[in-house]
Amino acid sequence: MPISLIQPNNKIVKKYLDEWVIDFAPDSNKVIAKFYNKLNNEFSGYDENVWTQNIYWSWLYCFKPLLSYYQDGYPFFMANDNWQKKNLGTVLGSYTELKHDTLLYAKQSYAELGGGGDNPEEIPPVVKGYVEPDLVFWNRIIALAKTTENGLKSRNIFPKEFEYKFKEFIESSEFFKQIAKQELLNEKISDEDFEKLRVVSLKLKRIVEPLNGQELTIKEKRAGIIDDIHTDAVKRQILYEATGKPYILYVVVNDINGARLTRGAVFNHYEFTAPLDERLADEDWQKKVYEGEGTIPSEDKWSKEIKK
Repeated sequence: MPISLIQPNNKIVKKYLDEWVIDFAPDSNKVIAKFYNKLNNEFSGYDENVWTQNIYWSWLYCFKPLLSYYQDGYPFFMANDNWQKKNLGTVLGSYTELKHDTLLYAKQSYAELGGGGDNPEEIPPVVKGYVEPDLVFWNRIIALAKTTENGLKSRNIFPKEFEYKFKEFIESSEFFKQIAKQELLNEKISDEDFEKLRVVSLKLKRIVEPLNGQELTIKEKRAGIIDDIHTDAVKRQILYEATGKPYILYVVVNDINGARLTRGAVFNHYEFTAPLDERLADEDWQKKVYEGEGTIPSEDKWSKEIKK
């Protein structure tokens, strides 16, 4: 089956923007609509040179395919609104990481558990994992990693101890891209590649592990982070973007490689306001998320709808 191009899709984002306006700013609907159209037209006119002008813009460029509509040739579960809601959470979670000054982030991968029989000599069936088959995203994340590496090296500020980290990330992303392409073409994937996919988390672990002589703190090991991105001095409020404990997403896959239930981790994102009296730091937020100290704000609407 031919694969159609991914087309821009603002329907999901616009839906939640309209709902927010109705709930919180009904008297400003015309002003917000005016600025929305202005920004939409402005950013729609940017070419690839603008989107790839530096690392920050390139990171944002990776979000675009995730907020697009997947047409013919993509798996059924990707061509629906719920997948768009999941991707919206992914984009906002990654944006929170970006604002938190994380320059390289790799999502944890999860693989289904293989099972063995009572006979110790019986060879268990190969575990058949799955890669989210968004080729545009994989092309852009690979380009972003290479741009980052080349930019640091050209300025003679590339730490040698990070050489293997970039190598592992780029090679793993190239492998994911290869698997994604085979999935979209409904091609048979070899047992060797399925096994490589099963254990790839060991390679990804090396990317985020501390350097020799360093040790990760409890704070650094946790996924929950928080950023204060805007201060409203009039209402004396702070707007926060935050991430919590990741969700586990289950997807049923049925292709030439067989029917199977797969699972993976996705961002758990929060956006909320709090009084200006005291700014929340990662430690404060993590006490709420992991230690139950205080109340956690309501999760995003799209996350609630997916979980129904």
